[in-house]
Parts: sequence; structure tokens; C-alpha cells
Amino acid sequence: MRLIDADALLINQREGLAGEEEIWMLEDIISAPTIDAVEVVHGEWVETEEDWRHQMAWWECSECGFPVSRTYNYCPHCGADMREREDE
Repeated sequence: MRLIDADALLINQREGLAGEEEIWMLEDIISAPTIDAVEVVHGEWVETEEDWRHQMAWWECSECGFPVSRTYNYCPHCGADMREREDE
């Protein structure tokens, strides 16, 4: 699935169409199903300390500070994506 900005699409389509063709296209865009989406928050695991026996490291989410004893792909508290970004 790919999310789009329907408002920007409406503006772009209005510039290129005319007459009845424009009406049909705009009605299709306006009546298309929508979903509520949120922007993906990216974070990273920051090593904070080891236990007193130096046998276990603790990590902390850079976004919310949630402590964990092992790293995950997502923060279990705030949902921040901890995987490397593709654009980096």
C-alpha cells in the first residue's frame, strides 16, 4: 500500500483536466477511501549502563527514554522505528 496526499493530487489534476473529464476525476479522488496515518518516528537505542556485575547492558529509546535490557526493531513503549533508515 502507498499513501498519497489527496489534497495535492486534487490541485495537480485540476490544472491538467477540463470539462466533464475533470469532474469525473475529481469525484473519484474525493470519494476514494482514506485511512488515518501518522508519520513514522525514527529513533535509536542508546546504551546507558551495565548492571553492577557488568553482565548485562541496558539500552534506552532516544525518543521516549524507555529502558530495555535488549534491543528491538521498535520501541515497545512509544513505537519509534529503530531500524536504520533507508535514506541514510
